[in-house]
Amino acid sequence: MVRWVRRTYIKSKEHPRGSSAPAVPSNTSTALNSSTSPSTNTMQLTALLAVIAAVAVTQVSAAASIVRQINAPGSTDENALYDCLLGYRSGNWNGETCGGRGWFKGGQNYDNPNDCWDACAQLLIDAINQGASDVECDDHEGGSRCWIGYH
Repeated sequence: MVRWVRRTYIKSKEHPRGSSAPAVPSNTSTALNSSTSPSTNTMQLTALLAVIAAVAVTQVSAAASIVRQINAPGSTDENALYDCLLGYRSGNWNGETCGGRGWFKGGQNYDNPNDCWDACAQLLIDAINQGASDVECDDHEGGSRCWIGYH
């Protein structure tokens, strides 16, 4: 169970501008009730950790590789792309638009779209971290092939 904690701030007499802006954390913490939602950054971090955990428990294919990556740092919303990637382990081969990008997934004689995601997810996370605006990962298993990415 996750417990969200909020720090209470008090106004400091030494605050340089003398404003009422939060300046010094007090020594007290109060637990938020369950109706309070966590910050967007916390939810995005949770989603990223879920993606990493999913990758950690899957068997990553040694045959998976990035076949195209175009970096344009600052042109993508990395947090949105992490969320998109997490939701894209969907058990189907459908494409979608998410995070301002067109996501695609397909295969030739490849049995399971989730296996494709499992093989490529960490490589896609690395590409997102590098600012990829267009990326494709392919996995080859025997005579079959799959591809997954966004543009």
